[in-house]
Amino acid sequence: MGASNCKPDGRKVALQLCWVQDLFIVCSRSWPFKYGWPSLDRVGWRSVWDVDCHTSRAERQHRTETIIVAHAVNARLSEMLRAAIANENGKGESMARKSKDRGILQVGENWYVRLYQNGRERRFKCDNKTQAKALYARLKADEREGRYFPKEKPKDITVRMAVDRYLASSTNRSIKTERHHGQFWNAAMGEKLLTHVTAEDCQRIQGRLVAEGRLSKATINRMFAFFRHVLMRYVNDGYLARNPVSTVKFFKESNKTRYFTENELTHLRDLIPDGSWPPVGLSVEMGLRRSELFALKWAWVDFGARTVTLPMTKSGFTQHVPLSTEAIRLFRSLNSFTFSPYVFPGRNPLKPMDARAFVRRVFEPALKQAGIEGASWHTLRHTCASRLVMGGVPLVTVKEILGHKDIQTTLKYSHLSQSHIHEAVEKASFVKNQVQTVTPTVTTENRLRSFLSERET
Repeated sequence: MGASNCKPDGRKVALQLCWVQDLFIVCSRSWPFKYGWPSLDRVGWRSVWDVDCHTSRAERQHRTETIIVAHAVNARLSEMLRAAIANENGKGESMARKSKDRGILQVGENWYVRLYQNGRERRFKCDNKTQAKALYARLKADEREGRYFPKEKPKDITVRMAVDRYLASSTNRSIKTERHHGQFWNAAMGEKLLTHVTAEDCQRIQGRLVAEGRLSKATINRMFAFFRHVLMRYVNDGYLARNPVSTVKFFKESNKTRYFTENELTHLRDLIPDGSWPPVGLSVEMGLRRSELFALKWAWVDFGARTVTLPMTKSGFTQHVPLSTEAIRLFRSLNSFTFSPYVFPGRNPLKPMDARAFVRRVFEPALKQAGIEGASWHTLRHTCASRLVMGGVPLVTVKEILGHKDIQTTLKYSHLSQSHIHEAVEKASFVKNQVQTVTPTVTTENRLRSFLSERET
């Protein structure tokens, strides 16, 4: 076949290197190693064809695999060439050209249906193209309805596994409290399968905790709220049909707060040594949480602006706490700034004081000695809020000082400030309005009587 008289046909590309509308196809893996790769940058078909014509018939018959090394301008033309190569060689793969035949594959004389699951290919052999098209349509319908490629049944998950996975991925600032709750649930039903946990099991545990009397009802609610949150993840993933904790009735919590009276604070001040009073006094003056108070650093205290800046609080934002004159005096009475970055350092100056150890060693013995019951360290924070409200400070301002995220938390102190309610009631009082209208009349009569008596004299 002369190179100058013929141009290769698109259907005879199986045994030669051809050119069709700027598409070049290498028809053998052995050819490049023997002759080298030709330039594919718009090389004329004549030179490429001449190179191929110099090969022997045996070499051309040896070429049984095809490799496309350049892309056609027209994708349809490329698909046609693939089909031509497969038909000529009797080997290789070709896909049906029409979009409705997608997923139907021809390999030699055989037809296959090809589907993918999680990136893995599955093939089903058919006798002909018509059978392959029918099978492909049925399998795709089953896949859409969830009957084909069913989800693998998840492994059995125990309560311990669920709690541990939750804690491992938790980013909450209250992670220490969550770990404490997790330890409780692991001890209560750690080896039980999640699918076997019932609302009756949760109610039985709830009743046992109440009977023991060691935990308050609010604490029990927090523990069950944690467990409900853990199980809700598996409900959302479809592992559980429903959350058994959702049907458990939580206890009602009282909004009444315990705070120290003036006499109780005076008694505590007399019992606690001077060196141990600053943490207690600052808690009353600033209303900080225990973890925030004992983690204070001198770099956060600004005496010029009379504020303490907490970079990150439990509410999740930066808080600026104003300082009273007494709070500044307590700060200046400390000398820990000379050897530690912390206001209340521990035995290791580079670490803060152990708050729990201070409460057990100093605060709780003072409460017991003073005969004060029903109080804890957090009562100092309630005391600060109560004194602010009773002093006439608006609840919105109290919310900012204490760093509450929600005004509903601050409203539990509203019963301590009833002045605005009394003023509203007095404005609508019938007796008060009657007095206001009668009093001017009486005053005028008295003035007339005194004026007439003066004229008679």
